Amino acid sequence: MEIELVVIGMAWVGIALMFAWGAIVALYRLFADQVAPLPFFVMIERQGVNALQLEAAVGAGGMARALRRCALCAGRRDCARGWRVDCPNEALIKYVARLA
Repeated sequence: MEIELVVIGMAWVGIALMFAWGAIVALYRLFADQVAPLPFFVMIERQGVNALQLEAAVGAGGMARALRRCALCAGRRDCARGWRVDCPNEALIKYVARLA
């Protein structure tokens, strides 16, 4: 009985550590580049879409989710330099560009 409890306890500790690590990485990515603005608006302008068109198509909540994905993106620094990165908002931008 004790061994099962120890194994279950270790599993829960492992799960808690994974969640804590994810939160630490997300906070680091969020606050690491506070000086540079988000490259999101430059990127959507490159695709021929402005912020008003995007907000009209997906609403304020969709816009907030897209900005959050941009803020937490690992390729944010490279995107700001104009390099091609795997953007988490690419499908959204293509969708709005087709509507415009």
